[in-house]
Amino acid sequence: MTFSSKLTCGADTYERIGLGNPGEKYHNNRHNVGFIFVEYLVKQLPILNNQITNNPQFRLNKKLNSEICELQTDNHKLLVAKPQ
Repeated sequence: MTFSSKLTCGADTYERIGLGNPGEKYHNNRHNVGFIFVEYLVKQLPILNNQITNNPQFRLNKKLNSEICELQTDNHKLLVAKPQ
């Protein structure tokens, strides 16, 4: 996977942004349903779609102040973000 601070989104790129509160204190809090959803999405997509070509993981992008994960298929890219 490649991560850069300059992320571009084309016609075949989809974005999902999960909102929540960073930190262990809020990990399973109802206000973190956005974080919980995108974490679930990243874990389940490789199982549901055998076209995923990489091992999805969230990585901190300091410039965007977000944890970013990119999922790539042959035809599409899914960008998942958890703003910090």
